[in-house]
Amino acid sequence: MASRKKTAKVRKLFEEQPVTPGEGNARWILLPDGRYRGVSTAERRGEAPLPEGARLYSPGDMQGQGASRETQPFEFEGRVYEPGANSHWKANYPAGLQRLAAAGRIHVAANSIRFRRFASDFPCKERGNLWTDTLTGSFTDEKIYVVQTNPKVVERCLLMTTDPGDLVFDPTCGSGTTAWCAEKWGRRWITADTSRVPLALARQRLLTSTFDFYRLEEPERGPAGGFEYRRRQNRRGGEVGGIVPHVTLESIANDEPAKEEVLVDRPETDGNVTRVSGPFCVEATIPAPVGWEGDGGEDSVGEGSVGEGTGDVAGAGAGDAGSIGDVGIAGDAGAGDTGNAGTAGDAGSAGDADGTGAGVPGDVDNARRLIEDCERAIGAPATYVQ
Repeated sequence: MASRKKTAKVRKLFEEQPVTPGEGNARWILLPDGRYRGVSTAERRGEAPLPEGARLYSPGDMQGQGASRETQPFEFEGRVYEPGANSHWKANYPAGLQRLAAAGRIHVAANSIRFRRFASDFPCKERGNLWTDTLTGSFTDEKIYVVQTNPKVVERCLLMTTDPGDLVFDPTCGSGTTAWCAEKWGRRWITADTSRVPLALARQRLLTSTFDFYRLEEPERGPAGGFEYRRRQNRRGGEVGGIVPHVTLESIANDEPAKEEVLVDRPETDGNVTRVSGPFCVEATIPAPVGWEGDGGEDSVGEGSVGEGTGDVAGAGAGDAGSIGDVGIAGDAGAGDTGNAGTAGDAGSAGDADGTGAGVPGDVDNARRLIEDCERAIGAPATYVQ
C-alpha cells in the first residue's frame, strides 16, 4: 500500500508470449486470399504444417461498456452490425471502424464482428500475479542462509516499483538478497539486521558478485539518469530489445504508429565491461560497558555487528582486554591488573588474572582506538564504521 498515491510508482512487467497454434493468441488462421478458419486438430498437434503465408490470430472484443448517445450501425460485407444495448464501438465511429475494415482486422462471428488481433501484434503479454517460475526448494537454487528469497521475486518487485537510482530499504537483511538485487539493477540500498551472521554473509555476497554493465541514458547523472533501451530484432525478426512495438485496435483505428512498450528488465548492456558492487559501508553500534564502577570487580561486555567478547575487571590497574569473536573483537576496559586474553570463540572467554592486560580505557569514545590497535595487539584485524 502507498501512503501517497500520486508519488507511487507502478511499472508494468512483461513476459514472452509463446505462439502455439490452436491456443491463446493463435486459435484462428487468416489465409493469403482473405479466407479464414480455425486451426485444425492436425495443425494443433503438429502433424500438419500451417499453410504458406497464413497468419495466426485471435478474435477480440470490439465493444466497450456504456451506451453511446446515438445509434452506431456499421455495415460490413453486406450486413449491418450494432453494439449491444449498453455498449458502444471501441473504435471511433464510423471512421475508425472503416480503417479496421480496410486493414483486414474485422473477424465475422455468428452474430457480431470482432477485432482480429494477430499473434505478431505484440510478442509479449503483461505479467500477472501468478509467478510459477519463481519456485525454489532444496533441489533448485543453492542457499547460503536458512531464510533466503529467490532473487527473481525480489528483482521483479524492485523493477515494478522503483527506477534506477531510487533508494531501497530492507529492515530484515537475511542473506542480503534485496541489497544484491538493488545493486544489480542500479538502485541505492540500505539493509539492516539484529545479528552479525546475516550481515557478514550479505557483505561477502556483495563483495564477491559481478553484474552486467547497463548503458546509461544520461551518463553524467549515473543510474538516476535511467538505463538505455533500444528496439532490436534477431535474424528471424523476433523482438529481443528493450523497446517492443505494440499494435492495438486504437492505433489502427486512429491511424497512429504502434505504441512502444518498454521492457524494464531488458536494458542495453556492454559485454566488454564487468561491473562489481559499488562502495558501501557496514555500520554497527557499540553500547556503553555494563556495570562499570571503576573500583570493583564487575563483568563488562562490548559487542558489535560482527563479533563480541567478554573480560573480567578487578582492582585499580591498567585495564583488561576481551577475547576475540569469530569475525570481530569486542572488549571492555577495566581498572586493575588483568590476565592474558582468552581464546577465540563465538562469544570469547575471560582471561586469567596473572599479568598485565592489553586493554585501553573502556569508555565508548575510545572504542575506535581499541579497534584500530586490535591487529597490532592480538594479530586479528577489525573494522568499526560509525
